Amino acid sequence: MTGEYKIKTETSRISLELAKVCWLVHKNDLKNLKEIIKINFSYWGGINFIIIPIFNNDVDLLFKHFLNIYDPDFIISFDAIDANLKNKLDKSINPIQIFEKFKKYEEFNFLRDIYPRLDASKK
Repeated sequence: MTGEYKIKTETSRISLELAKVCWLVHKNDLKNLKEIIKINFSYWGGINFIIIPIFNNDVDLLFKHFLNIYDPDFIISFDAIDANLKNKLDKSINPIQIFEKFKKYEEFNFLRDIYPRLDASKK
């Protein structure tokens, strides 16, 4: 993990189950959506990763309800997250960490210690 990304400490919450990750992506942002799908499939096929679209710097009511039920440990966006939306997500969902302006696939290392990667060579 680079020094730019620091995770709040809540190790007991993480160690009980696989981390749940929520990606935020602006609608019509196909470039970052492809990158997110690439990352998702490299971690257990994305089984605990969801993708939530952002419309006009907010999350639609249906997706907000889904987020509350899903209760992600981490919320990640390649782009900046509107300050009001970030504040709402932090208060309503209380994830361990919200990452914004996230780097691409090559720098997605912060979960490696807590989230096992599939090893295709063992099949």
